[in-house]
Amino acid sequence: MAVPFGFSVGDCIAVCLLIKDAVKALDDSRGASAEYQEVIRELWSLDRALLEVELLSRIYESTIELNALSCTAKRTAEQCRVCIEGFLDTIKRYNKALRQGGSGSVWRDVKGKVLWSILRKDDLSKFRTEINTHSSVLNMLLLTANLSLAKLNDMKLNERLRVSDNQLNQKLDNNTRRLDAQGSVLARLADGILRTYFRTLGTELKSFMTNIWTLSFSSYRILLDLQTRVPREFGPCWIQEPLTFTDALGRIAPIHLELINSWDVFEAVLEARFLNFPGERKIKSREYAISDSASEQDLVRSQAFALAFLPGRRIDMCMLFQEQGFDNCCPGCGQTSDSLDSTATTW
Repeated sequence: MAVPFGFSVGDCIAVCLLIKDAVKALDDSRGASAEYQEVIRELWSLDRALLEVELLSRIYESTIELNALSCTAKRTAEQCRVCIEGFLDTIKRYNKALRQGGSGSVWRDVKGKVLWSILRKDDLSKFRTEINTHSSVLNMLLLTANLSLAKLNDMKLNERLRVSDNQLNQKLDNNTRRLDAQGSVLARLADGILRTYFRTLGTELKSFMTNIWTLSFSSYRILLDLQTRVPREFGPCWIQEPLTFTDALGRIAPIHLELINSWDVFEAVLEARFLNFPGERKIKSREYAISDSASEQDLVRSQAFALAFLPGRRIDMCMLFQEQGFDNCCPGCGQTSDSLDSTATTW
């Protein structure tokens, strides 16, 4: 029973069908069932290994590891095919005697089973060993291929990661260059805006300062014009008419009642006026008298200041001296007066 075998899906299925035929032939036989079951398990292991090889070849692309596995699997599958076909050819001669129900002849069935048990027991053991060897070889190849594929996948993954990393770095470099270019453009724009702004600001400040200067100059001219229009004889505007005060030295000064409104202020003004002048000591000692020029009545401190100092009055001041035996003699120069004692004399 020749089956052309090239490692493909159809060939793998064909070998698996051969395995199933061998399993069915063993299931139909009777006697030495334990040995048969061991062989059946080995056949199923071989079947699973072949299916995994076929699945691996369909899932993954062609690689050196898979090519080596395919070549080895081809040889192993061919050896399995030869082994299984030889076993099936051998078991066919005893199939009638070994199958369930037998051949219909008890004598022939017993004879066949005895011959099978005596002559082919070693062949069954040898077949089992070969199947086990092929299954182990395929499993070892699968393990090696899986490890190689894992390593290959890791290398491919690393390569993809490297490519992705290079692409990412390239994109980052491109983005960095773009950002640098945009930054340069923005810097130039900002510099241009600032220059324009400061240029405009300088012009505006110049115009503003010119306006301020013009306004200040105009205000100054207006003030000068107003100053020339105000009469020079105009003095300060007071509400009340000031008093006219003539001190002991003959100095005449106005007394503004808005400013000098008490005896204390009046006396302080007198002390200030006679500071470093003749009569300073008498002013501080209160050795002086003031009187109304019109009525010649003395104004004393006991009077209310507002009643004694009325607006428009003329007030005179004289110094007080102690008598020295001559009523008509000047206390300063010693000159004698011919006038009456009660009359005021100016020396």
